[in-house]
Formats: sequence, structure tokens, C-alpha cells
Amino acid sequence: MKKQLLIAAVAASMTSVAMADVSITGASKFNVKDSVTSYSTDLMIAGKSGDTTANYKLKMTGTGFETETATVTTSISGVKVKAGAWKSGANELDHESTTAVNRFNVSTAMGGVKVAVEADAADSSMDVSVSGTIAGVAIAHKENSNDSSETTVSASFGGVDISVNQEEAANGDENTATTVSTEMNGIALKYVKIDSDAGTVTDGYVGNTSGVKDASAFGISTSVGGNKVTMKAIEINGTDNTKFIVTRPLNGATFEATYDDNAESLDLELAVKF
Repeated sequence: MKKQLLIAAVAASMTSVAMADVSITGASKFNVKDSVTSYSTDLMIAGKSGDTTANYKLKMTGTGFETETATVTTSISGVKVKAGAWKSGANELDHESTTAVNRFNVSTAMGGVKVAVEADAADSSMDVSVSGTIAGVAIAHKENSNDSSETTVSASFGGVDISVNQEEAANGDENTATTVSTEMNGIALKYVKIDSDAGTVTDGYVGNTSGVKDASAFGISTSVGGNKVTMKAIEINGTDNTKFIVTRPLNGATFEATYDDNAESLDLELAVKF
């Protein structure tokens, strides 16, 4: 009888573990650029119990470890609550935001309009954002406690996607990114134009534009022999540059070669997701 009870208890515990909603995913890449090697690996763990989820992301590079995400998200009577540490969403004006800790975000939807309040205990800031879709046009606006703001408007017209993202600093400086993209007969076209008063734009589609006030990039991509081939014509502060990018899938991994005409450099990358 005791053995049967013990076996039943072990079986119950094993069933509980097997039914737990936990996933582990990751991504890793290795680069060789101008005879200099670098690598980075992201490990992501997600767990779910009822309406509550927990996410953890660890980035590992040659310089050490960094926790990019450590959050708990739940829902209370239609109100979504998120707390922990995470990066703000990336856009053409900010692809390299830093992780902010001790954050919380409370959001809810009212009549198709989402309202969110986000606070950062580290600097006692509190930001308010409103987003929604009107006649097929998606609009999002965020007012920050430091008197800065951010507005994004995006829509599709006849197969052409258009997005405008504008950030206004407390002193009135504005950064604006306009993106237009479409696809015709297997050929993808994309154009990005950046105007920055302060020159604070970080790495995006046009490349490394930190400290740059005016930049643009026109890209054309297509498939050739199983390879994705992209050509970008880039202009940064009046200087022209061309990049050629070839991407090819390799047995679960992806190989990418990028040639920078202006810098005369070749960047080889092997990436894998698991």
C-alpha cells in the first residue's frame, strides 16, 4: 500500500511538471568583420500560469552578461499589469534602447482605444500613452513626464505601407523617421528618411547614424537562386554609401554576407534560432 501511494505521488508530480507551460528559446550569431570576430547569444525563458506570464531574457556577448528582460505580466478585471525590467520598443529612431529596471505598466482598452500608464521607479517618471486605429490608420502617442513626446502614424494604401515616427524633446528638438515600403512581382522596395534636430538617432535601417542629423536609405530586395539579395543606397550627412547583402538559409541556420562599399569592409555572419 505504501509503495502504491509513493508511486502515485511521484506520478502526480511528474504529470504536473510535464503540464507546466514553460518554453525555452534562443538565438545566437557569430560575426567576422575585417578579421575581427564577435558573438552574441540570447536565451529566453517564458512561463505561463493562468492569466499570468513571466519572461526572462539573458544576452551573452564577449564582454559579459546582460539581463535584457525580467518581467511578470497579468490581467486583473480587464486591466493588464506588467512589472519588471525591459527595453522600450525599437523603431527607426531608436534601435538600441537600454533596459530600464523597476518599471511597471498598466493598460486597458476602452472602445478600441488603448490607454497605458508606465512608470520607472528609478527616476520617478510616469508616462502616458494612447493608441488606436481610425479608418485603417494606426495612431499612437506618448507623453513623457520629462515633457518629451513620441507619435507614430502608420497605414497601408494600395499595397504600400507608410509609417511616420516623430520624437520631440523637452527643448523642442524633433527627430522624424518616414518609412515607405511595398512589394511588386517578388521584389521588395523600402525607403527610409530621417531628419534629426539633435542628431541622436541610433542604428536602424540606414545603418549606424548616431550623431547624424540627416540620413536616408533606399533598399531593393529579391530572391536569386535561394538567396535573398539586397542592395541599399544610403546617404548620411551628404555622404553616399552602398551596401550589398546576401542572405542564405543553411540547415536551420542563416548565413549573411554584408559588403560596405564606403568602408570597403565585409561582414560575415552565421545566425541560428532555437
